[in-house]
Amino acid sequence: MSLGVSLSWLLLGEGEMYERGKPSNSTDNVELPYFKLKNGELFDKGKMFFDPQFLEGMPESEHLMLVEYEGQKLFVDTSKNKAISGQYLINIDGDVSLNSMQKLPGNMVAIEFSQSTVQLNEGDVVVVGKVQ
Repeated sequence: MSLGVSLSWLLLGEGEMYERGKPSNSTDNVELPYFKLKNGELFDKGKMFFDPQFLEGMPESEHLMLVEYEGQKLFVDTSKNKAISGQYLINIDGDVSLNSMQKLPGNMVAIEFSQSTVQLNEGDVVVVGKVQ
């Protein structure tokens, strides 16, 4: 049931509590897959629903997933599965993690793990998507 409460107010504490105009219809909401990342695995938590206005400026919803990690909820753009520079959801040998990555010459990538950086061959890392 929609009560007209602003998602920006609810999630971010910004703006007015109630949206002006008519409350959004629940059928207008965007449905995103929702996962929890824990111990190198993604656990399916179902779906999370968002008002389309909240997702304005984000990639198309069919390329978005929501990942909960260490108390944060992060949007991941699965259409960006080639590491250039930024924070990415990656899979190395079956273990999933969130890491900062930088593309290097010679088909190499630098990946930050805790407080150290390692260089791996680009082919050894599966990029699931880029954190938005």
